[in-house]
Amino acid sequence: MAVVVATYLAGQLIYRLRDIVLLMLVAGFTAMLLNPAVAKVQRRIPRRGPAVMIVTLWAALVSLGLAAAFGVPLANGITHLADRLHRQRAARQRLDRPPRGQVPRHRVHVR
Repeated sequence: MAVVVATYLAGQLIYRLRDIVLLMLVAGFTAMLLNPAVAKVQRRIPRRGPAVMIVTLWAALVSLGLAAAFGVPLANGITHLADRLHRQRAARQRLDRPPRGQVPRHRVHVR
């Protein structure tokens, strides 16, 4: 019974700290990815701090470049799609309305 209670409490703790745990996992994964680049820069610059700063700035610039390269066309495409869906819906609603002065007929759907 104590194992079940301990497991439940550990699960609750992780659930409540999920944002912090997620940030730690992302930070650890990023550190693992960037460590080889820091090691290469550290060959030229003997101190680790400046090497980490250079690699971090480089990674930030690459991320911003990728976001600009893919984000702008993606946003334009989503905007275009939303505009077309709005126009199609408006056109469909105009077609479904009966002309003025006429009583709407009920459509019979045949399968």
